[in-house]
Amino acid sequence: MIGETESGRIVHLEFDADPGPTLGPRFGIYYLEIYLKFGQYPDQSLINVAPEPTRASGILTSPKMSYMYNVVNLWERDGEPFLRSRDVGDQILAVLMRLEDQKDAVGKVVDSITKLKGEKRDAALGQLLVLSGLRRLEGTVEREVGMRTGFGSILENKVLGREYKKGLAQGLEQGLEQGVIQGRALVVRNLLLKRFGKIPGWAEAKLLKANANDLDLWGDRLLDSKTIRQVFET
Repeated sequence: MIGETESGRIVHLEFDADPGPTLGPRFGIYYLEIYLKFGQYPDQSLINVAPEPTRASGILTSPKMSYMYNVVNLWERDGEPFLRSRDVGDQILAVLMRLEDQKDAVGKVVDSITKLKGEKRDAALGQLLVLSGLRRLEGTVEREVGMRTGFGSILENKVLGREYKKGLAQGLEQGLEQGVIQGRALVVRNLLLKRFGKIPGWAEAKLLKANANDLDLWGDRLLDSKTIRQVFET
């Protein structure tokens, strides 16, 4: 996933829970490809969404070269500033970080989601539900939602209920994979907000249903697209 900071630096982020031995070489390839496309070497980071340290070292060495990238363990990072953010996407990401009271934090995020409407609310709740599974908080999310009006039953919702039951049935491995995708979708969403200022409902729906290939494509298009429709066009 590629983005640009306010100072003009190119950043490359990859969300993963179990990157495997090919991560270093992949990062090296991306490093050169980004330079060839944008004329600037990127700052690269692996964002580990698993609840334990990643096996990635942040260093790739070979007989001819040495290469380094950043490794960020989300569970070590202070989530309180993200929880205080006005952006719901930031608040949802906070669930994966270090918090003073995780269950209380979930309640605050659900309160923020209740203020959204229609597809945006469904998309945000779906993201929270999947990411909370990485911290074994899905039961807390269900209870918090059940205490508030306007949601109905998560388990009976055509979209969220299906994803929730599928996650329970397929186990933690599937939950980690889906959590990585949802985490990447949140980052793309935040970049879209910063670039275009507003995300229409149809775009929120696409982000909710996105797979890894979709997110890679949209992330690559973000810097060059002049409108949000150009990001998503087929």
